[in-house]
Amino acid sequence: MFTTHWEEVAPGTVVIGRMTLTAQNNGLFSCTAEFDGYPATQLTSENLLAMVDCVLTLEAYGTGPNAPYPEVAVTEFSAISIAPDFVAANVRWAASGGAVIKRDGGTDACIDVAYPVAGA
Repeated sequence: MFTTHWEEVAPGTVVIGRMTLTAQNNGLFSCTAEFDGYPATQLTSENLLAMVDCVLTLEAYGTGPNAPYPEVAVTEFSAISIAPDFVAANVRWAASGGAVIKRDGGTDACIDVAYPVAGA
């Protein structure tokens, strides 16, 4: 697992994340992940094995009945695209937890992730 420091964003902010292949050598891969407009989130990982699973995760900390969840039912992840096209053609999402797949596939996918109901 690789992480950067947390970056606070205002409610309602559209955040664009991207992961880019930066090098490939002897069957190992290096990539950079970042959120556009938030340079402190840039993270480069080097000499990794091939990443063969696409996973979208909404992490929450300090959860529980009094957790400060947004005042919306879901967070929408949209315009999810995988490249190159021959990989995107084979992407099929599987939902778990409170996720709902609104548009499947590796090009312009859309997934809603629901927040727990207070007291549940």
